[in-house]
Amino acid sequence: MDFATVFSIIVITAAALLAPLLWRITHVRTSTDGSKPLISAACSQSKVPDAAFETSAAGEAPAPPPQLVGYNPAVEQLRQQEFKRLQDRVYADYAGAAPYSEKLLAEVLQELSSSLHGNPHSEAGWGECRSAAADAARLATLRMCNADPEQYACIFTAGATAALKLVGESFPWSPASTFLYLRDNHNSVLGIRQLASQHGATCSAAVELKSAGGGCGGGTEGCEWQLTPCSEAAAAGLEAAAAASMADASGAASPAEHLFAFPLESNFSGVRYDPGLVAAVQSGRLRYSRAVGSDHTARCSAGVATAAAAGADRHASGGVPLPAGRWWVMLDCAKACGTTPPDLAACPADFAVLSYYKIFGYPTGLGALVARKDALGCLRRRYFGGGTVAVSLADEPFHSLRPGPAGWEDGTTSFLDFPAVNAGMRFIQRLGGFPSVAAHAGAVAASLACQLSSLRHSNGAPVCMLYSTHAEAEQHAPPEAQQEPEVQQQQPHQQQCSRQLHGSGAAPAGVVGQGPVVAFNLLRPDGSFVGYREVEKLASLSGIHLRTGCLCNPGACAAALGFAASDMRANFEAGHVCWDDHDVIGGQPTGVVRASFGYASSLADAAAVAALVRRFFVAQGPEADAAAGAGFEAPQQEAEGRGRALRKRGAAAEMAAAAATGVSADAALAPSGSIQSLWVHPIKSCRGFSPQAWPLGPGGLLYDRCWALVDCSSGAALRLRKHPRLATISARVDLARGLLLVTAPGEPSELQVLLPGAALAVSQPQAAEEAASDGSSSGHDAKLQGASCSVSLCTRSACAQRAGTAAGGEAEAAAWFSRVLGIPCRLVQQAAPDLHPSAAQQAALGAPESGQGQVAGLGSTSSSSLSGEASRSSGSARRGSSWGPGGSFANDGQLLVVGAASLKDLASRSASSENPEVFVQRFRPNLVVSGMPAYAEDSWRQLSIAASNSISAPAAASAASAHPPLFVQLDSAGPCTRCDMICADPLTGRHTGPEPLLTLAGYRRSRGRITFGLLMNRCQERQQPAGPQPQRNVARRAAGQSEEQAAACTPGGARQQADEQAAPSPEEAAARLSAASDSMAWLAMGMRVSPVL
Repeated sequence: MDFATVFSIIVITAAALLAPLLWRITHVRTSTDGSKPLISAACSQSKVPDAAFETSAAGEAPAPPPQLVGYNPAVEQLRQQEFKRLQDRVYADYAGAAPYSEKLLAEVLQELSSSLHGNPHSEAGWGECRSAAADAARLATLRMCNADPEQYACIFTAGATAALKLVGESFPWSPASTFLYLRDNHNSVLGIRQLASQHGATCSAAVELKSAGGGCGGGTEGCEWQLTPCSEAAAAGLEAAAAASMADASGAASPAEHLFAFPLESNFSGVRYDPGLVAAVQSGRLRYSRAVGSDHTARCSAGVATAAAAGADRHASGGVPLPAGRWWVMLDCAKACGTTPPDLAACPADFAVLSYYKIFGYPTGLGALVARKDALGCLRRRYFGGGTVAVSLADEPFHSLRPGPAGWEDGTTSFLDFPAVNAGMRFIQRLGGFPSVAAHAGAVAASLACQLSSLRHSNGAPVCMLYSTHAEAEQHAPPEAQQEPEVQQQQPHQQQCSRQLHGSGAAPAGVVGQGPVVAFNLLRPDGSFVGYREVEKLASLSGIHLRTGCLCNPGACAAALGFAASDMRANFEAGHVCWDDHDVIGGQPTGVVRASFGYASSLADAAAVAALVRRFFVAQGPEADAAAGAGFEAPQQEAEGRGRALRKRGAAAEMAAAAATGVSADAALAPSGSIQSLWVHPIKSCRGFSPQAWPLGPGGLLYDRCWALVDCSSGAALRLRKHPRLATISARVDLARGLLLVTAPGEPSELQVLLPGAALAVSQPQAAEEAASDGSSSGHDAKLQGASCSVSLCTRSACAQRAGTAAGGEAEAAAWFSRVLGIPCRLVQQAAPDLHPSAAQQAALGAPESGQGQVAGLGSTSSSSLSGEASRSSGSARRGSSWGPGGSFANDGQLLVVGAASLKDLASRSASSENPEVFVQRFRPNLVVSGMPAYAEDSWRQLSIAASNSISAPAAASAASAHPPLFVQLDSAGPCTRCDMICADPLTGRHTGPEPLLTLAGYRRSRGRITFGLLMNRCQERQQPAGPQPQRNVARRAAGQSEEQAAACTPGGARQQADEQAAPSPEEAAARLSAASDSMAWLAMGMRVSPVL
């Protein structure tokens, strides 16, 4: 290598190392406190480059291209120094809350620990410094908003919502008053209409900007502003308000007071509204369209009027003035203050509200109302608290408020948070000020919008629908002519929404900019919507923090999605509420996905979000397109192929085996296997046990999820996600002793809980018959007569009754579990109708009425999945009840079946190093079946098990072979949908990371569901035809049920019989109790299983 080559290499290396330093030197400017900013304020309107930013193999983002002005790669230094907790994580919810700087927090803690702070109302001993921090925070807030301290006051509140409520409660509402607000507003703004209505205001209405003439931002006198009411009711209300204000003006000494509210920046989409609207409202230049035509209504429902339509309407009508009187303007600046605070010198709003945690993350629980001092004079305080009065009398209704902000700050202010406000303002200055933060965050958001808008499925269909005004994103959208014809036919609604959103490329009326927010929904190749909750869950597994839903802004959400008020009401009546999983109803999304960025965001964050979408939601080929639309069909097709092959070969032995089971011959076409392990989980969310053999009743494995722990205050079942200690509680059932035995680390004593009476019916059938013939219930049941209650589960409610120990009853059990978990809770057991006699039958047996005791509770079942005996005894009175699957506290299905090969394959794919016996417990199965290919269970319609009805104690499979086989048939209830609970360590309950759910999402996800394992319900059992009829059939006839009735079943279990039956005699009742034990089937490890495809 010659000298010239070596010299060139040295020069290139040095240039690469010095480039970031030179960039900082040429772009930094000195901040007000003399420090060097980490992010430059330099910014231009250059476009985001066409190429999407990709992460390297090492996970590092490439250096930004020079045309992406405004983004500073020095943000990586900021993250390393002050946001270490963001390492390997993507935080994209700045609109929800900004992450606080660790250096900021250290400064605050240093100040609090080095000085003594006391109640600012305490005068003695504090001197003049007692309010210094508060005064400095007030001044810094006013400076941030460019508000003259002589004209504006800063009033501290508990947050932006509290500031809005303070104005709403104190505003001088009258019958002539009107409250108008843009449809795009936060719920906290909409809540003011309740206060206005309570105090007699004539009209509270949502409106949208119909037009805003050019140059309105400067408050030009000739500028035309028009509003459109969003409903006929709103239009009628404005008409009534106008009439009321005219009548009031003719007889009142002072004009009517009105309030207009709008956000400076939408928390939903990030669009920024023209601050010139403030002057237009205050000066009376704002008008509204008197008639609400169909065209106007359609645009209100769709969200945004195009520039052409707005121009046509502007010439069609000059509009009608708003109701006469004094109009005050309130700005919601909570979202805008994160990057672009208001300039109150240029747009002198009367009230502006904000929350500090939205700006720099800390403190929470502190906000401000920045109000014009003359506007404060119009408000009427309806309450006063400590610190707000100069004088008050207890024995007479007399008080006088303090002047200035102190008269509006009820109680003791959050004085320990004021140092954090001052430190936060210094932090923003170190970054170069708000212009630098806005430019940097905007560049990251534009990068994401560019990447998302360029994504296409293999058939040319778009992957993403944006709800914003990112010009770069629109430029990358291909014309409709480039898409396949069938794609255009499948997506009329989506194409219409896209046209309504972007129109001719012009921004909607009154919108002057775009904040660092990207709101979007994802589409499948066929044009159907992907649920936003699916996106959120996969993002969470991938370490990406997003926000989804309507984002507390129902107006903007409905506008973006094309919903009318009637649609929103219909969704609510269908069960959809905020924060639930009903993300798609009737094929339409009920919310959006929002990614928002700020001062510590990086291009790598945008790339990570785009990579998530590419990995999970972009179909790369025809095969992927088919899979995305059809779900998991490959296993079913593969199983059918194996069946055809077996038919061709003439599997005579398998056909004979099928005939012996009494099921369809197709059952022989699937490979047979055996039970590798059994698992019983007596207490929901607690650790279970694995016996060698266990009885199976009509409702599933005996005592599986028969108990639950319930929060004493809410009545909801405790869940492992919120209470990880549940995983440390071990529960097992001792049938011989009739006890549930519970242990926990740190508890020296074992908790012993009495079982329902089924233990006697299983292990001591003779004793059960004697108890029945004796006219008395089990002694166990007598001690278990706990109070009935309703338990709230994940997706339903269940009826339960309190359970207690053998010695101390309910109180002892509640105290034991409360001590272990550290929260007040109690133990409840399923109060199921399974095999419960009717009221008359209970009286005949001497059992308590109203479900106070359980008789031979063979695993509880639902009213639609009872066995034949239960159907006859329960009658029609229990039809329509909300019993869960099998009557247990399980969320779905009576049993969960998982293939051993499937577990092994998943463990390999997810690189799990856990012991296989521990790994299986993550999924909480009941049956683990071996001897079949991985995921063969996906194609099963039924499962036939050669069980036994005579095992009286746990025994190996060889013990079952000595008795005639009882062929138990299980029906598929569908695949088991998985959540992040499988990411918790089954022994400690602690979250161990995204695996194995993230791996499952890569190949086991369809239509928003990640599935693993098969849910099954017991349908019926078949005794081997040879030999005498078993006693069980005799008991059925004694109970008045035919063989046909006993055999009838549905996928959820045995079919509910519709006929009514008179109360049986004591002899018949005794026969039923005897039949309870006969209906048991014992499963054991090694027993043969035969699936039906």
